[in-house]
Formats: sequence, structure tokens, C-alpha cells
Amino acid sequence: MRRHELHAARALATTELRCRVRGIRKQPRKLLSTVLLVVLFGVLAPLGLIGPAMAVGQELGAGEPPIGRLGVAVAGVAGGGLYLGGATAMSQSELGRVGPLVRTATTPRAVVVGRAGSELLQVGVFVVPFCGVGLGAISVGARGLLAPILVGVGLIPVLFASLVGGRALGSTGRLVGHRLGVGGWTRVTLGLIAAAALYVGSQVVIRGAVEGSGSGYPETAVVPGAPLQAYARLVVAPLGGSVTVTGTAVAVGIAAIAALSVAVAIRAEHALLVVDDDGSAAGSGTVPWPFDRTPAARIGWRYLLRARRNPAILSHLFPVAFGLFSLLATFVTDPGLLVSLGPGTVYVVAVLLAGATFGLNPLGDEREQLPVLLTSARSTAVLLRGRIVAGTTVGAGLVLTVGLPLDVYAVGGELAIAHAAHALALVGCGAGTALWFGAAVPAFERREYMNVERAHPSMFVLFGYSLGGLVPAIGGHFLVDLTVNSDETTLLAGVWAVYLLVIVGIGVGGYSYAVRRFDGFSLDEV
Repeated sequence: MRRHELHAARALATTELRCRVRGIRKQPRKLLSTVLLVVLFGVLAPLGLIGPAMAVGQELGAGEPPIGRLGVAVAGVAGGGLYLGGATAMSQSELGRVGPLVRTATTPRAVVVGRAGSELLQVGVFVVPFCGVGLGAISVGARGLLAPILVGVGLIPVLFASLVGGRALGSTGRLVGHRLGVGGWTRVTLGLIAAAALYVGSQVVIRGAVEGSGSGYPETAVVPGAPLQAYARLVVAPLGGSVTVTGTAVAVGIAAIAALSVAVAIRAEHALLVVDDDGSAAGSGTVPWPFDRTPAARIGWRYLLRARRNPAILSHLFPVAFGLFSLLATFVTDPGLLVSLGPGTVYVVAVLLAGATFGLNPLGDEREQLPVLLTSARSTAVLLRGRIVAGTTVGAGLVLTVGLPLDVYAVGGELAIAHAAHALALVGCGAGTALWFGAAVPAFERREYMNVERAHPSMFVLFGYSLGGLVPAIGGHFLVDLTVNSDETTLLAGVWAVYLLVIVGIGVGGYSYAVRRFDGFSLDEV
């Protein structure tokens, strides 16, 4: 790159970082969430590395390098780097649009490098604490500085190559999908399948390796194993390792992968900069029965139609999908749990989706129409009820098409119908409750997340609703089991009365609060 391109890239990266820091400091909820993330990933999580890292340091200090554990460390760093690099490509979160900047101020290559640099620097906030704690513990265990220096020098190239490799893969995948004209839902489905396969596969391999080791750690590196161990021997050669042809070839391969990935990522993202794909679609069509009965139902149908045409508006649900990957890994390792836990899991997910799909930021997607909505419409009630209809349709569809058949197979017809009826009641209440969360913390500022620029709901709102919905969903599921299998009708009737009063009251109260809150908005507040 030329000097002026490097200067532009540095200016773009630092400007985005300053804007992000300024935005976090101005909004208390963003500041609180950032502090919690830093404490969780920067302080608490790295503490788990202290014991294993000190043990590695002791063996390195004694001249007996634990090649198996070092190979696992190399594999872990490579896997983590690939995930983080791919995530930065698939979830580019730059502030503002870069199109005018590309056309008038600098070259696309400089913009690509600046955007990537900004994202990777933000990733460093989570990587540096892990590295610092791990290398510090190795230094304590080895009682010297040579061991952590060697390990750090050996892992840094692996981390860099995997980060840029993951970014190259993510950017190339996005570009190929656009060039092939792959539809929105096809991209979403393939992306989720790929992410789930990577996560579940890694968990299965790691669990199998750990369970097969008496010490609690795999004695051999995760696949591909031998090459990574050879590289580990090369890294700690001054402390009892050895220089081999395989280890040297791996080191050269890491350098080549890094250089090739940088070139591929720049070319792919350069091409993506000029892509004009807003995911919108034209046409209206007729409103089918039963959505044609009321204005709210027709609005709900339009929301469903908008999501079908442009699934990107549901990108805020990715954390929910990622949270389900660990449960999917459990079902893969123990398929018998699918029958016992599967139906209940589907019901819980249905309740979460009923509110999370359309209710967590009710007016955020209507930003362009807010002036007309706030000055001309008598109330936002019909719009909010339309979101309830859309969310309830999603949740009820999942209950009836997936949960109920699986439950009938697992426990029989009577109990399965009772479970489904309870889930359907919670679906409606959950849609109303989500409006309370969305009205309490509305988001009108557009930002880019998962390569989608829109007014995304706050992550606090998403996690708050998800955690809050788990308690009544799981508790009510067990209450249904107890009711079907017990003769204490009087006591259970009282419990059910209190339970239904609480969940219905919260759902109706959430809708009423959202109507009052949004009806009182003025243009100055949005």
C-alpha cells in the first residue's frame, strides 16, 4: 500500500474507534454493558487459564515441554482466531456509510484496511487479557521469562494468520453469495448450518479428547494433531523441543496463509464495497385469511411478509441461535436427550421468538415513517398489536408444527396437548411482554450489526427478555406435568390461577405500557 493509503486507513480506523468510545460514554446502558463484558471476558474468564498455564510453565522450566498441551493451545488459538476473524467479516459494525468516502476521499483498499483494522483492534480487547494472563502464569510456573516469550512468539503468528484467514473466508462467502444471487433465507440457513457445524464439531472433538484423558486435558493435540505438535516443538526448541521438517513446514505455511488471506480479504471486501444490495423487495399481493380480518392482523401479515423478503431484519436474533448451539451439541453427543428435552426446548424457543422477533424494538424499524406516525395517527396501538400478531404467528407455528408432534411421540397425546396449550398461552403473553422491554429501552439510532444497518434492539433488552422468559416457560411446563399426574386439584387450581394471573397480567400490562409510552413520544425524542 502507498503512504497516503496507509494514512487514510489509519485515520478511518482511529476515527471509528473514537466515535465508538464516545458513543459508549454518552449512553449509560452501553457503558454498563461494555463494563460487564470487559469484566466477564477480560477479568473472570482469563482466571481459568492460570492453573493450566502455570503447569505448562513448570514443565517448560524443567526442560520437559508438554507438547500435547502446547499443540492443543495452538489449535485453540487457531480456532478462536478463525471464529473471531469470520465474525468481524460477517458482522462488520462500522459507524456511518463509507460509500461517499470511497468515491471522494481515498481508495477502496484504504477503506478496507481501515475497517478491518478497526474491527481487529476491538477484538484485541478480548484477546489481550487472555494472552497476558496465560503468558504471565507460564512465567510464574517456569520462574523465568524465556518460556513465555517463546510461547508468545510462537502463538502470535498463528493468531494473526487465523484472524485474517477467518476474515478472508467470511468476506469471500458474502461475495460469492451475492454473485450467485443466493436468496436471503438461503444465506441465513447456510450460515446457521455452517456456524452450528463448526461449534458442535469442535465441542464433540474437545469433549471426547478431554473425557479420554485422566488428567482432564487431551494428551494429543486436536486434529490435525501431529503438525501442530511439530510446530509446538519448534517453538520451544531452546527449552527441550526440537526442530523438525514438519514443524518448519508448518511455520512457513502459517506465514503463507497469512499473506494469502490478507490479499484475498482485501480483494473480496473491495468488491463488496460497491455492492448495492439493500435486500428490499417490491410488490404487495393480497392479504390471506385470517390476516385480512382486522387492521392489526393485516399489519402483522405485512411484518411477516417483510421478514420473509428480507430476513436481515431478524439479524438481532443471532445471539439466541448461538446460545442454542451448545444445546445442539448436547443432543448430538447424547441423542436420547432429544426425545426427553426436545419438546420442552421447542416450546421455550417458541415463547422467546414470539416476543424477540418483532417486539423488542417496536418503532425502531419505522424510523422513516415516524414523523407521519407521531403527527397523524391517533395512537400506535394498532401498529403494536400488529407486531403481537406477527410474533404470535411465529411462536404458535413453531409450537404446532415442531413441538407438538415431537411431544406426542415422546409422552403421548393427552400430556402433549396440555403442553402445547400452555405454550400457546405463553406465546401470546410473551409477545406482549416483549413490547414492555422494547418500550422501556427504545432504539432509534441506526448501527450496523451482522452487516445489517438498522435500529437494532439493545442486547440488554434481548438478554433480559430471554432470561425473563425462561422462568415462566420452564416452570409452567413442569406445572403441566404435575397437574396431569396429580390428584390435588384444589391446590393446583389455586396455583394455576396465580400463575395465569401473573403471566397474563405481565403480557397485557406490557402492551398497555408500550401504547402509553409511544403515544407520548414527540419528534424531538426520536
